[in-house]
Amino acid sequence: MLNDSIYCSMMKNALGFIVLENARSQPSLILDAMASKTQIFAFKKQMFNSELVSYEFVYVYEDIVKLVKGITSYIEGSLPSLTEEGYSYAQKNSLKNIGPQIIEAYQKVSKGE
Repeated sequence: MLNDSIYCSMMKNALGFIVLENARSQPSLILDAMASKTQIFAFKKQMFNSELVSYEFVYVYEDIVKLVKGITSYIEGSLPSLTEEGYSYAQKNSLKNIGPQIIEAYQKVSKGE
């Protein structure tokens, strides 16, 4: 656990996280990458839940050749990191911050409200 209570997995020291398939079914992996300050690269933007991922912190490419070029540019330093923006999103949506809302919703449902 980090001092600021954002969960980070083994992804913490990764250079990048590449999403090649539909990320709608795996939002926790995307949040994990953001919390770990790992740059996210994705293939095809329609694969994301718009409420989860802002394209301000994910590089999205429409074909594999462009994806590879983008990753190469990032490694070479000519493409800026967007990890701080993703980290801020993960911080705002951490369990510490949204946990009380989840508990409140659960209590309402259990009372039949």
